[in-house]
Amino acid sequence: MKEQIEWTGKVRNEGSWGATEWEECDMILTVGMREDKTYGWFETYAKGHSDKYYAEGGLWITDNELVDYDGVFSLDMRVLDVLDKWGIDTSDMRKSLS
Repeated sequence: MKEQIEWTGKVRNEGSWGATEWEECDMILTVGMREDKTYGWFETYAKGHSDKYYAEGGLWITDNELVDYDGVFSLDMRVLDVLDKWGIDTSDMRKSLS
């Protein structure tokens, strides 16, 4: 399974060093999942600025529920929306991210 979403919004990089200024960019988000629905992944980047704004990570699914992720500090809610469409329970993860 794989789905790609395009959106426009303000983005910035953040880290222990601080943060960049907000910049409006056209973004691409791809979410994928193995057929056995135990592991998924995501990748997001800015069109034309993929060297500046880029992130990727893993999604761990147990008993049809998203239980963990890595790669970013806070998971984009659009990733959870895609998983919801695929029948993955994201309710606890949504609570922990809000």
